[in-house]
Amino acid sequence: MMGTRRIVRAILALFCCTAIALSVAKLRPANAADAKTLEKSTAKPGYAVGRIYGEDGKPIAIEDVEYHILMTGVSTKGGEKIGSGPQPNADGRYEQKLVDGIYEVSAFIMVPWDGKAFRYDLAPLQRKGNQESAKGVVADFQWRLSGAISQLYKDPKTSSHWYGAAVTVKPEYAPGNPPKGTVYHLTVTPAGKLIDGSEGKPLKFERNYNDLYGEIDDLNDIPVGKWKLSGTMKPPGGADKPLVFDNTPSTGFVEAIELVFAPYPNDGRATGKNIIHCKSK
Repeated sequence: MMGTRRIVRAILALFCCTAIALSVAKLRPANAADAKTLEKSTAKPGYAVGRIYGEDGKPIAIEDVEYHILMTGVSTKGGEKIGSGPQPNADGRYEQKLVDGIYEVSAFIMVPWDGKAFRYDLAPLQRKGNQESAKGVVADFQWRLSGAISQLYKDPKTSSHWYGAAVTVKPEYAPGNPPKGTVYHLTVTPAGKLIDGSEGKPLKFERNYNDLYGEIDDLNDIPVGKWKLSGTMKPPGGADKPLVFDNTPSTGFVEAIELVFAPYPNDGRATGKNIIHCKSK
């Protein structure tokens, strides 16, 4: 009996892991390179080595990008704190000789776009934790414009779980509030390039009106870029009604509104929210 239970648990665990992997894969943009196919760096004793890839699996080809590779650790000789900050070359590769110690590595970039600077924490391609300099420290990274940051946290309602930005849409209705059961169908259409210079593809969202809080869930995980938002609302038992949209502060209601992204003031992370009002036409 115990043996059968173990087998069942193993099958369920395998099923859950597979489902998570497939779910994450679907969240990535169509032009994104699969991390499994990217060339990994080879350890070099006494050195830190690695490479930074763009979303498409190629070196990041944007002028004035700031690279921040953060290596922190503890010396194996005196026990004091040590650190390093290597810079990649044009091919995205970096290599630096290290003080003997045990290191952890993380990285982020600051990307200029539309007159602002956006911070992106880079996705590690290895999950090694602490690494000994004597064996060589290896840390490759990829810039991801959208998708889940972690396989463990993928709540569509939580903007901090995603690499992409969030848009808040506030429904208006006259008179009163939208009827309970109203559904909003919203489309984000490319109106130019994404922050990395690539082409975006239309994104569709369906949101149910929450009559308790008078809102709909945010549109999360939108890659920073040039987009326009349009959509319809459908009251229960009724037909679709076209929506019009207005910014905060008001610029006047229009059928398709441009999304204007701004990084958070405190750290520049690219998850700043648009706040847009919508109502039926």
